[in-house]
Amino acid sequence: FLAFPAGLAPVAPTDPLLTSATPTFAWDVDQPTGLVPYSADTFHVQVATDTLFAHRLLDTVLTGSSVTLPSGAPPGVPLWWRLVARSPLNVTDSIPRRGPFVPPAWVTLLTLADPGGQSTHDSLPTLAWHPAGTAPFRYDVAVYPASGTPAAAVASATGLTDTTFHVTRPLEHSLPFRWRVVVHLGTDSTIVASRGSFVVVDDATPATTLLYQNFPNPFPNPRTGLLNTCIWFDVATGGSVQLDVFDIRGRRVRRLAPAVLVPPTLDPGHYGRPPGDVPGSCDPRFAWDGRDDTGAFVRPGVYLYRLTAPGFQDAKRIVFLGAP
Repeated sequence: FLAFPAGLAPVAPTDPLLTSATPTFAWDVDQPTGLVPYSADTFHVQVATDTLFAHRLLDTVLTGSSVTLPSGAPPGVPLWWRLVARSPLNVTDSIPRRGPFVPPAWVTLLTLADPGGQSTHDSLPTLAWHPAGTAPFRYDVAVYPASGTPAAAVASATGLTDTTFHVTRPLEHSLPFRWRVVVHLGTDSTIVASRGSFVVVDDATPATTLLYQNFPNPFPNPRTGLLNTCIWFDVATGGSVQLDVFDIRGRRVRRLAPAVLVPPTLDPGHYGRPPGDVPGSCDPRFAWDGRDDTGAFVRPGVYLYRLTAPGFQDAKRIVFLGAP
């Protein structure tokens, strides 16, 4: 009782959602006025990813009143911690299990990472991210075609300590890209990838007519709030243009162009992008919400969307998950 007359009080963390990948766990040894804790008091701290403390990230004994997790906490995996204090006279007190506390992603991507897709006019973009905390992270960055894997990276760097990466070779126009950061902390690492793709566009007349893969696909994606799917296309030669959605038997279920707001002939240009290339959205005229021409939702399944333009016809697969 004399060792810990007023008990132990947890100090940190206080918010269930952690802001650091290496959180600090702290406590107070409350003492009556005029008394100070014994310098020989020891504190046994355990941090685990389960309530039974079978999978421990930290299990240490110290004499201070705080400890910082020396390795990165797995993003999104709940943590629990507890403490047992012991005096030189073998008097003990404890802080029971506390949690869950949820660690953040080790980095947050700041540019060209909108889940709804994004476009840029800069063929040499600067990619930026924000770390969770002040740990000595190192970063490997890769930019790669959205249809491929990081092994096919067209721009990359390893061992960065800065939180920006400048692409030094111009990225191909009209090709969807994704990018990712592999975050290293000691021997631990985690991967954060852009949830959407980005495309480098320009205001010039397209050199060729192209139909892009819709995004998101599959859709809808309630996790990101995206209930429609966006369809982008380029028209190199003006003329009659049709954009239709078919079921796998070849029956048309929805005509997106021409439509009330889409004339039967289109000039050369880029279509499906929002005015000013606003990230995370698309031109609603060329977005499909999963409804047929009568306004009823189609059944969940695989569909095809087809673009027909002067000298061009192409189709791509689209997956509808069902009415939101």
